[in-house]
Amino acid sequence: MSSSETKLPAIFTAIHDEQLLHKALIILLEPSPILGPLASQLCRDPQTEIINSYSLLLDKAFELIDMLPVSEKASFISGHPRIGETKNLSALSSKEQASQATPIEVLHQLEQLNRLYEERYPGLRYITFVNGRSRAEIAAEMTQLLDIEGTELETTHLSPVDVDGEEWAGELSRALRDTKAIGQSRLRSLSGF
Repeated sequence: MSSSETKLPAIFTAIHDEQLLHKALIILLEPSPILGPLASQLCRDPQTEIINSYSLLLDKAFELIDMLPVSEKASFISGHPRIGETKNLSALSSKEQASQATPIEVLHQLEQLNRLYEERYPGLRYITFVNGRSRAEIAAEMTQLLDIEGTELETTHLSPVDVDGEEWAGELSRALRDTKAIGQSRLRSLSGF
């Protein structure tokens, strides 16, 4: 992993350069189709001029993300790798996930839990702020969320919730909050705090 893949440009430079801002957002939030247009919108927004930290930039970015149509919010969430995924990870995701060795059976369990989550919540991907927890702890969290404790995962199928319903919307909101927490954690890590 090269340092250029994880080095944030100076904030005062980034807020005036759409490409640099886009790169910074990718580093903090993972690649997503909405980040290019979001960087463009942030660069044109006069309120961005008063932003003097990446923490404030993340706050402003999530204000704008909150105003997006639901389909674009879901697309944004889908930019994150699935929990337990080991291929095609960004430099920071790879570093974050490599910090803990995970038994193959836990990775298999997470693969099944991701499948079940995506059956239950069509169009969403399970996102959680791991914050040092093991993948086994995340698997337990997913099992509890899906209310499937004690079931055989490989043969289990879940009925989808209504995409226009409160449960789906609540899950999208939770995923957005956790995505912001991930971005803030990455910022602290990159800043040495």
